[in-house]
Amino acid sequence: MLEINTKQQLNQLISQNQVVIVDVWADWCNPCKLLAPKFEELSKQYRLGGVVFAKSESNKQVFDDVKGLPSIYCFVKGKHFHTVLGADMNELKKVLQNIFPRITQQPLATEEQPSVNHPQVGYNTKNSNSSRGGYRSYGKL
Repeated sequence: MLEINTKQQLNQLISQNQVVIVDVWADWCNPCKLLAPKFEELSKQYRLGGVVFAKSESNKQVFDDVKGLPSIYCFVKGKHFHTVLGADMNELKKVLQNIFPRITQQPLATEEQPSVNHPQVGYNTKNSNSSRGGYRSYGKL
């Protein structure tokens, strides 16, 4: 899983990939800990689909507008698309289903030809408002 430590790394990642999903978390956050293995599993499911999953510790201050933890920021074609607040994987899956019709009609990458372009970052071992507080768009970073 990619670890984003600076705004420059984030900007490079979202400019070079069609879809980027970033989990903003904290070590002291219990919902963040519960989300982590599910987020990892989801990243494996979309690995060949051109989706880049990454994590960023909240104390790195890569994002200026974090409203709660965990926050999952979704970027499509270089632009902020949605933010999922909380550890609600169902909401994140809905967002991903909403994103995929918006990206190009190109076939998904194969194992030999991945479509993900990872910049030099370190590796680590909602536009609508939902009445349930689901995903929200906060505009530009």
